[in-house]
Amino acid sequence: MSNDLMSLRRRELLRVLPFLALFGLTLFFYKGDYEQFVGAVNILSIVSLVALFGHYVRKTLFPYANLQVAWTQAVMNQNMPAAVVYVAKIAFLFGLIWLAASFITPRAANAASEPSAKAKRYLPVLKTAIDKHWPAAPMRHYIAGQIEQESAGWQERAEMKGKENGKLREYGFGLGQITIAYNKDGSERFNNFVAAQRLFRDWKWEDRFNVKYQLGYAVVTNRGNFRQVSRLMRDDDSRWRASLVAYNAGYGTVLQRRALAIRSGVPADRWVGGLDQVAMGYEQKLLYGRPLVKMRNEYPRIICDVRAPKYRRWV
Repeated sequence: MSNDLMSLRRRELLRVLPFLALFGLTLFFYKGDYEQFVGAVNILSIVSLVALFGHYVRKTLFPYANLQVAWTQAVMNQNMPAAVVYVAKIAFLFGLIWLAASFITPRAANAASEPSAKAKRYLPVLKTAIDKHWPAAPMRHYIAGQIEQESAGWQERAEMKGKENGKLREYGFGLGQITIAYNKDGSERFNNFVAAQRLFRDWKWEDRFNVKYQLGYAVVTNRGNFRQVSRLMRDDDSRWRASLVAYNAGYGTVLQRRALAIRSGVPADRWVGGLDQVAMGYEQKLLYGRPLVKMRNEYPRIICDVRAPKYRRWV
C-alpha cells in the first residue's frame, strides 16, 4: 500500500473519530432509555450534517484557504496571516454548528418535556382515577411516567408477549401491562387480570383494553405497593422507587434486597444508593437477552427521572 493511500485513509479516519466519540458518549449517558438515546442521536446527526454542509460552504466560498496548509504555516513557520486564516475558518465552522445547535436543541428539549397527544388524551382519565382511588398520592406524576414506560407511549392496546426458549413466558397488555405469567408446561403461574376483576367486577376479558379500568387498576396496585413499602423506606421518593420495583418484579424482590442490604452494610431504607446497590444471585441471569438486575434497576430510574417530570402539572 502506497504512503499516499495510507495517509489518505489516516486522514479519513481522523475525520470520523470525533463523530464516533460523540456517539459513544451519547450511548453512555443515555443507556437504558432507547427513546432518549434516539432523540440525542438525531440531534447529533443534524448538527453533524450542518458541520459537513459548513465545510463544503467554506470550500466553495474560500477555495484558496486550505486548513491543513494554514495549520502547517501557522505552527511550523510561525506565519501570522496563516494563523489568522486558520482561526477564521475554525470560527466559521463552529459558528455554523453553534447556530444549528441553538436552533435545534431547545426545540428537541421542549418536545421531550411536553406530553404527547396520545398522553393528553388519557391524562384526564388517569387524574380522575387517582382522585377516586388514591387522592392523597404523593408525587402522582410518577404514575403517568410509569404508564408511558409500560405502554410504550400511552398505547392502550399495547401487548407484550415474552417468550423464553420458544415458549410463552408472560403476556402483558394495556396501559399498565396487566400480566399473566406461565409455567414451562403452559399452565398459569399467576394472573393479574383475575385480581383486577376483583376490583372491577364488571370488567370482562373481551373488554380488557378499557382505559378507565386499566388506569384504575394501575392506581390501586401502586397504592397497595406504596403502602407496603412505606414503613421500610425513609422518604416518598424511595417509597415510590421501591413500590415501582414491586409493581414490576414483585414485593418479594424489595424484601430480598432489603435483607441483603442489611447483611452487606448497605443503607436499607432508601432505593438510590441503597437497594439498587445490591442484588440477589438469580438477578444476574439474562432475561430477554439482558441482565435481570439491570432491567430492575433501570425501571424506577427511567420512570422517575426521565419520563415522569413532564407530567408534574398534568395530574
